[in-house]
Amino acid sequence: MKTTNQVIVAGRLAQDAEIRQFANSTKATFALAISRTEKRGEETVRPVAYQPCEIWRKNGSTDSFAQLTKGALVEITGWIRPEEFVDKTGTRRHRIIFVVNKFTPVQLEDKKTEGE
Repeated sequence: MKTTNQVIVAGRLAQDAEIRQFANSTKATFALAISRTEKRGEETVRPVAYQPCEIWRKNGSTDSFAQLTKGALVEITGWIRPEEFVDKTGTRRHRIIFVVNKFTPVQLEDKKTEGE
């Protein structure tokens, strides 16, 4: 049975991407703030999760990384990579990383006033 490991999500960058260049490729890492509006009784809340993301590109193909700035709204397409590590206290931890194949800046439409 073939399985699918794909993610498509939109959110805002929580900080400017950290860019690290290696011998043949460059990696951009950032946290993507993902949220949604929920109604809890009479109250409307907007919980946020900060998801670690990384993008790899061959050196010379990184011009698009300039768009990865704090607050930028992007849609990402990629896959989930589980990661296991040991923290400073010696505790084994688990997390997931979104490995981004493609990202697209999202332009919000202006809300039209009534009558337009």
